[in-house]
Amino acid sequence: MNVREIVERYLRENGFEGLFSQIGECGCPLSDFMPCYGEDIADCEPGYSVKAGDYYGPDDEYDGEPDDIIIVPEKPKVMP
Repeated sequence: MNVREIVERYLRENGFEGLFSQIGECGCPLSDFMPCYGEDIADCEPGYSVKAGDYYGPDDEYDGEPDDIIIVPEKPKVMP
């Protein structure tokens, strides 16, 4: 088992949905795990999937589309 497999297994077993890095301003869901091949993984943290439009407000600087899936540090709150 390599480091990539160990990290992916840990994330799955603990309910995380990917990695993100505030320093590198990037993230990867488990469905597209470590496309960087771990080059900058030292700054990555476990996170959760959300739609960008549900996370960023209209005044935030986000260059993507509102339906883009991003990884964030907090688990999204479920609306009743």
